[in-house]
Amino acid sequence: MLSEMHSFRPLGLLLVGIVAFTGVINAQMIFGLEKLDLILRTPYGWMLGAKIVMVALMLGCAAYHANKVRQQLADNRDMPLHRRPVLSAIRLSLANEMLLALGVIGLAAVIGLSSPFN
Repeated sequence: MLSEMHSFRPLGLLLVGIVAFTGVINAQMIFGLEKLDLILRTPYGWMLGAKIVMVALMLGCAAYHANKVRQQLADNRDMPLHRRPVLSAIRLSLANEMLLALGVIGLAAVIGLSSPFN
């Protein structure tokens, strides 16, 4: 399990980097980054900020369960995987991550239908 997580890590980091980069380009194309301080004072900006915070929380959940798995695997090498106490913590973290992802998708849909210049 640990080796699978480590093999996904570079891909995950690459994908997060691509999403962040394209988000900055998208913001520049939609409203111009020089107007960011004005945009963040509007409902559009609040939703955009909330979306960014939710993505950061998702990354925090991912880092948490990666560290938790690494620690538990090191501590309980002889115990079968399905009996290790780490699974309940990871399930809770993944459930939180999924709820945050649904929130991000919902906010992205609303933001996509909104104008930053209201």
